[in-house]
Amino acid sequence: MLADTLGWVELTRRDARLYVAANGLGSFGLGVTAFYLNFLYRALGFGDARIGSLASGLALGAVLGALPATLAARRLSRRATIIAGGTVTGAGVVAILLFDDFTLLLLAAALIGFGGVVVSSSGSALVADATSIGDRPLLFGQAIALATTASFLASSIAGALAAPLGSLLGRAAGDALVLRVLIGAGGLIAASSIVPILFVRSARVRRGGHDAPARRAGAVTITFSSRRGGTTLLRLLADQLGLRGSRIAQTLSDPLLAEWTANNFANGSPSIDEEGCRKSGHTVAA
Repeated sequence: MLADTLGWVELTRRDARLYVAANGLGSFGLGVTAFYLNFLYRALGFGDARIGSLASGLALGAVLGALPATLAARRLSRRATIIAGGTVTGAGVVAILLFDDFTLLLLAAALIGFGGVVVSSSGSALVADATSIGDRPLLFGQAIALATTASFLASSIAGALAAPLGSLLGRAAGDALVLRVLIGAGGLIAASSIVPILFVRSARVRRGGHDAPARRAGAVTITFSSRRGGTTLLRLLADQLGLRGSRIAQTLSDPLLAEWTANNFANGSPSIDEEGCRKSGHTVAA
C-alpha cells in the first residue's frame, strides 16, 4: 500500500513536470517566431496601420479562444486539449510561412493566439490536477519562471541570427525569405514541445466539472484496514499536502473532505474539531 501510494504521488508530479518542460520549450520556440513577425510584415510591404492590426491578431485570437478553451476543459482530457491547441498554433505558423495576403496573415496570427490560450489554460489546469496543495505553488512558480526565461533567451538570441543566416542564403538580413526561415525554425522548436506532452497520462475530466480528480486519486482516496497502517499513511499524505503537525481524520476516502482539510488546516492547525468530525461520520486519529 505504501509503495503504491508513493508511486501515485510520483506519477502526479511527473505529469506536472512534463508540462512545465513542454511549456518552457514551446515558449522559447514561439518567442523566436514572435520576435520576427513584425519584421516580416514590414518586409512584405505593409504600413504601420496594417502592421498594428496584424500584431493585434494574436490578442484577438486569444480572446476568441477563451470560450472554446473553457468548453474543452469540461469535455476533453488535458493532454488532448493541449495537443489540439498546439495543432491550431502550428497551423497559424504554417500559414504565415505560406501567405502574403493581409487577411490571411491576420487569420494566421489569430490562430496562433487562439491555440496559445487553449494550451495555456489546459496546461495550468493540468498542473493544478497533478499537484497537491503543498506542491502547487512551487510547480506554478517553476512553470512561470521557465517560460519567462525561455522567452527572454529567445528574444536575446533571435536578434543575432538574421545577419549570418542572410549571408548564408545570399540575401539581406531583412529579406522575407530569411525571416520566414527563422520563423519556421522557431515553429519547429515549439512543435517539439509535444514530445513531453505525449508522456502525460490522459485522465478524464469529471462530468459537469473542470477538474480531473482521477489524476491524483491514488494519492488522496484511500480506505485503511487498520488503525496503525492508516496513521502511517496519513502522515505521508499530510507531508504531500503540506499539513505537517496536523492530526487528521483517520479515513479520507471522500476526496471532498480531503480537499476541505487541505484548505482549512494547511498552516499546521493542531487538531480537527472532534465533534464536527463525528457529525460528518468520520473519526479523529488519536
